[in-house]
Amino acid sequence: MNTATINVSISGSGPLATLLEKHINARPDLNLVNEDASQCVLHLPTVADVESGEAAKRITELLGRGQNVVSTAPVQSINHTDLLGACRNGGASFHGTGGYQCSLISRFNRAFAAITRGISRVELAEDIAIESIPGFEFNADQELEPQAASLQPYYENGLHTLHDAVFNANSPSMNNSTGDEILSITTLKESEDHAPRLAGAPNSHHIKVQRTMGNVAYDSVWRLDANKPALQYTLSTQSSDATGHVMLTFEQEGETHPVLHLTCKSLLDAVRAVTESKPGILHHNLDINYVKPDDRLA
Repeated sequence: MNTATINVSISGSGPLATLLEKHINARPDLNLVNEDASQCVLHLPTVADVESGEAAKRITELLGRGQNVVSTAPVQSINHTDLLGACRNGGASFHGTGGYQCSLISRFNRAFAAITRGISRVELAEDIAIESIPGFEFNADQELEPQAASLQPYYENGLHTLHDAVFNANSPSMNNSTGDEILSITTLKESEDHAPRLAGAPNSHHIKVQRTMGNVAYDSVWRLDANKPALQYTLSTQSSDATGHVMLTFEQEGETHPVLHLTCKSLLDAVRAVTESKPGILHHNLDINYVKPDDRLA
């Protein structure tokens, strides 16, 4: 296995950038440098960057000038033709982690691949304390519904990944869906009887967002309190003769939310594969969880 040191730079700021810097400095196989000297740029756009198209523009510019890129930007937010063209023009490679959701879903289905045969429906439920994730830019003094909608590309990316992991890209389980249409989102406010309002907030202290795509569902409960675990996932599967449930709980230690740790690992795991690959786009192989070329985009 090649263990040559790779020069890495960080494009972005905030708690994730700080955590990445810490991990890079602790690894002998990675060397933190400025962007011009790097072999791989870790690109950390804000939600606003993704919504405005600035993230896609920045990624294609980096690739076009020969910089390999690993980004938290969801792949669905970037035109695939433009992305592949930039890879070819610059002789560079790209991997979009899609944020922490795709990373975690990949690991879910790797761990429980043995029970996916015959499954007709999958539901993933996320419960997350959002007030300690400043990189997600939630504001308790504003309505949470528009903020939920702003993260749509990340969850769309997660729904596609979850579907491909359990069924496969060509499965009829999407109810004849192409998988490219706009997803439906229903945002539900919890009643005040369920939990007290956050002081100064215009709505209840947590909301539920429901997302579906064919036979796959990915729901979220976002809380503005820290009385429960920082992050919890429940994966439910249905087949003709059984229903299965798996739960993962992540407790927070110190000031760093588990979401940031998961995202950091997902980014750094892709650095070597992206740097050493041929020019093009890479994705996670969901069976054995490594990064490989995505032939569907060739």
